[in-house]
Amino acid sequence: MEHINNISVMQPVGESPAADVPDDCVSDNVTFESELLRELPVPEAQDMVKTGVYESPRGEIEEELADIWSETLKMLPVGRNDGFFELGGDSLLATTILHKIQDVFGVELPLRAIFELQTIKAVAEAIDNIYIGTIGDVMEETIV
Repeated sequence: MEHINNISVMQPVGESPAADVPDDCVSDNVTFESELLRELPVPEAQDMVKTGVYESPRGEIEEELADIWSETLKMLPVGRNDGFFELGGDSLLATTILHKIQDVFGVELPLRAIFELQTIKAVAEAIDNIYIGTIGDVMEETIV
């Protein structure tokens, strides 16, 4: 913040030095998120190589995931084997995708899932396995 004739003038973000920001204005989440991001695995280079072959999504789960990814990454088309990071994804977009997955499928996946699974095909399989596990639990309770 700059003072001109005893009037405080806000500077555009990025132009004011970090030292000018009072400690009580800095969110605790910044430190927490930084620590969280350091703990996430770094995608392997071979995992990020694009195959160059487009394969359309199969089944309802993959099609819905492709819509979520397309909307979030602002690109069409998204194939079932395209890597999230090769498409320009990052940790912030991954959290957006995870929230949408929870809204659409009612499934809560950890952030690590996007880093480890990376493709629509793999994420769809994980969601399907969660559904199968849930149905199995319900059936066991019904039988018992």
